[in-house]
Amino acid sequence: MIKKPLKGRVWNSLDPFFYVGEVVGRRGLHNPYLKILHLPDIQDFLDSREFLFITIDEKPVPFRVLDRYRENYDKLLVQLDGITVPEETHKLINQKVLVLEDQIRKFYENKPYVPASLLLDYVVIDSKGEEVGRVKEVKFAPNKQILLFVDNEPELVVSLQKPVISKISHDNQTIYLGIREEDLRL
Repeated sequence: MIKKPLKGRVWNSLDPFFYVGEVVGRRGLHNPYLKILHLPDIQDFLDSREFLFITIDEKPVPFRVLDRYRENYDKLLVQLDGITVPEETHKLINQKVLVLEDQIRKFYENKPYVPASLLLDYVVIDSKGEEVGRVKEVKFAPNKQILLFVDNEPELVVSLQKPVISKISHDNQTIYLGIREEDLRL
């Protein structure tokens, strides 16, 4: 049985969570490691985490990270407190991995680089100053280009690069486009 570690951790079940990836496999027999496929732009954040939340029966359960090593840029192997035999990993495969949203935002607060994953729900403004919509999805293309999907009719796809993006204001949670909305639709 999987025990719940992090005794004494103050955690409110209403805290907003941020999706960072999912458990896609395991490695090892004794004290197995879980393989986490995560958003590729937050590896520095995940490499420093002392705990992660993994969904069990659709509910986030906290686990303390005992050890970790990176398999590649978007795969992290973690050994979790309370997971001691391979059988305990089976119910965690294909489950979501979450972190507290305020922790990831605080981590990137004073860094020059902010991951595209944090741009979800940002307002998008075109070069004429008109609101285009909100970012509803972030995808990472094979050519390492980051695409923002905006909830507009019809759906608008914005490449996260200059000159398309002229400025991002994290204080206002706003993305300013360097071009008009009409030019994106061509």
